[in-house]
Amino acid sequence: MAPWAFGPVEFTVPGGEPSLVELAVPPRGTIHSFRCLQTAGDVDATTLRLFQSEAAAQLAIAGGSDSVAPITLEPDAYSVFGSKSLTDGRLVEDAKEYPYRNQDGRFSAPVERLWLVIEPAGTGDKTFVLSMTITSATR
Repeated sequence: MAPWAFGPVEFTVPGGEPSLVELAVPPRGTIHSFRCLQTAGDVDATTLRLFQSEAAAQLAIAGGSDSVAPITLEPDAYSVFGSKSLTDGRLVEDAKEYPYRNQDGRFSAPVERLWLVIEPAGTGDKTFVLSMTITSATR
């Protein structure tokens, strides 16, 4: 299959707290490149995680409290690639193989989403641009 380009998509989040960003992508695929660049705001340490389940992403933001969503595993069990950090406001990864499959839908009713949890340190608004190259397993 031919690669599918996601983005670039720009979003702004507050510093000092985790934020959830919904990403419209094919329900199954392999991420070959992942780029997240900070374009505005003070450059502070930033971590991010990409989830295959909205409930797991919300649970990760809540610090693992099982009162947020009806999932039985740790949120990281639904993570596409674990925790990553931006260096000097940049995370650029090419030639990767990160397979994913949305865990919220069913085969007959797939959900075309991934969820990014991003947590920049510091204060004030911070703007980021995200892009990915994906080989879709369903398109």
